[in-house]
Amino acid sequence: RLAAAGETDFLIVKASRGGGGNRFWLKGSSDDHMYRHVVETVRQAVSVLPAGVAFDIAALLYVQGESDSPAEAEVSGERLRLLADNLRHDLPHAANMKVLVGGIAAPGASRDIVRGQQANLPSQDARFRYVDTLDLQPLLYDQLHFNKTAKLELGCRLADAWLACVR
Repeated sequence: RLAAAGETDFLIVKASRGGGGNRFWLKGSSDDHMYRHVVETVRQAVSVLPAGVAFDIAALLYVQGESDSPAEAEVSGERLRLLADNLRHDLPHAANMKVLVGGIAAPGASRDIVRGQQANLPSQDARFRYVDTLDLQPLLYDQLHFNKTAKLELGCRLADAWLACVR
């Protein structure tokens, strides 16, 4: 989608993990392995750029929340804000990083809370964008995770959200 829109100078670095709540993304928590994994993965990726290539870490694409416990759901907005702040500090050239949040589509009380918390972030911080996915609920192959078609659609929506940021 980005290439089709004429964007030619970008790199996407994927750092993911299946299962678990947002505490794994919280720097300094008793188990912050996902935070450390993201930082290390991004640092490794940019370390192989050719010498002299200037870059900015312009955006974090974030899709998480299906596995948040009720307690994690209640603090999901604040934890996502902290994640972004910590990454802006700990990653090279990330001070102006935007956060594009792909909302979860799975039903459930805790997930409703997470959706609300994440959807509210742009009103608190203009560097956040929220992409709604509730219409993709029929494409959850196990009532929790997106199927391939939904993932491709979410990717297009996140790309469109990014393009709206830079144009």
